[in-house]
Amino acid sequence: MWVAALGAFPQAQAEVWRDPSFARAVREAELVVRARAPRKGVRGGKRVRFRVVEVWKGKAPGDVIVGGLHDPTRSEGASFAPNAEVLLVLWRRKGRLEVPTPTLGRYPIRDGLVRYATLRDTFLRLSLPPEDLRRFVRLLLGKPDVRWLAGLRAGLRDGSARERGDALAQRYLALEALAWAGRAADAEFALPYLDPEGPFQLRVSACRALAGCGGAPAGDVLLRVAGSDPEPAVRTAAVRALGRLRPRPEGLARRLAELLAAAPDRQVRFSRPTDPRLNKWPSPKAALLGLLGRIGAREVKPSLLAVVREERPPGEVFTAALRALGTLKDDPELPRQLVESFRAAGEVGAAVYNAELCAALARITGERGPGADPEAWRAFVAAGGDR
Repeated sequence: MWVAALGAFPQAQAEVWRDPSFARAVREAELVVRARAPRKGVRGGKRVRFRVVEVWKGKAPGDVIVGGLHDPTRSEGASFAPNAEVLLVLWRRKGRLEVPTPTLGRYPIRDGLVRYATLRDTFLRLSLPPEDLRRFVRLLLGKPDVRWLAGLRAGLRDGSARERGDALAQRYLALEALAWAGRAADAEFALPYLDPEGPFQLRVSACRALAGCGGAPAGDVLLRVAGSDPEPAVRTAAVRALGRLRPRPEGLARRLAELLAAAPDRQVRFSRPTDPRLNKWPSPKAALLGLLGRIGAREVKPSLLAVVREERPPGEVFTAALRALGTLKDDPELPRQLVESFRAAGEVGAAVYNAELCAALARITGERGPGADPEAWRAFVAAGGDR
C-alpha cells in the first residue's frame, strides 16, 4: 500500500493528462473485466489482446484488444508477463477500447491480490482481494452487497487508525464504501480514523465517509477538521465533504468564513513536478472560498472582499474569492466595492491583479465596454453603470 508519486519522468513531457476518479472511471466504462495477457507475454505492445476471464461490468467477447496502456512519453509500449492476470477498466474512444489514462485502469493481479488498486484516485494505491474490489465496483454501480457492507462496518468498529498492511487496506476500503453507502448511524465508525497520528490519506477517506453518512454531528466534526488538521490535504478533503453533506450544519457560511484567516493557501499536490498527471487539489483556503460561492456568499461578503484586498500576489485564492463574489450579481454595491479595490499602477503585481478585477466586474455587471481599463471601470461605476 502506498501513496503514489510515479517514478522519474522526462523533464519535457510529450503529453499530460488528468486521471478521473475511480468512481467516474467505472461508471463511464464500457467494460470492467478480469483478463489474462497472451501466453507468450507482451513486450512493448501499443495495443494488447487479452483473454477475458470474468466480467464485472458490460458484455465482453472472449478477447479484448486494449490500447492506452503505456505512458506516451516513452518510446516503448506496455509489457506483460506470459498469462499475467490483470483487472481492466475500459472506456471506448473512437471505436477502440482503452484504459482511461496510462495511470488508471489497469491493475495487475498477483498472489491472490489486486495490486495498486484505486478506490478514489491514483494517489492512493492498495493491495486488495479481487472479490472485495468486485463488490466495491458493484457498489459504485448502485448494487450494494448488504452483508459485505456489514462486515466492513464491523472491521471499522474493531480496527484502528494505527493498523498497517492488509488490515489498514481493509479500513480504507470500508471508509470509501461508506462514502457511497453510509448511513447517519455509521458516522461513529468513521470518527476514530480521523486520528492525526494515523496516515493522512486515511483521514481523507474518513472525511469522505462522514459526508456519505450525513447528519448534523458529522458536519460539526468536519468543520473542526477543516480548521485544525495538521495536513492541508485533509483540510481540503473536509471542506469538500462539507459540500456533499446533507443536511448542512446551521450557519455553515459564517462558520466557513471564520476559518479563512488561518487556512493554508498553497495548492495540494501529491506528485512530483515532472509527473504527467495534472491532478491537484485546491488549497484549504481556496476550497473554503469555492464552497462559500456554492452555498451563498451574501452573508459573508465582507470576509470575501477582505481576501480580495489582502491577496498579494493574486493567485488561486484571489481567483476563488472573486468567483464567490461573482455569485452576488444582484448586489448593487458590489461593483463599487470592487472598483475601490483596484491597485495603483506602480504596485508589484498590480497589472495582473487589476486585470482579474476587470474580468470579474465584466462577469458581474454583464458590461464589456470598459474592458481591462481600471479607470474606465471607475468612470462606469461612478456614472451609475451608464456608458
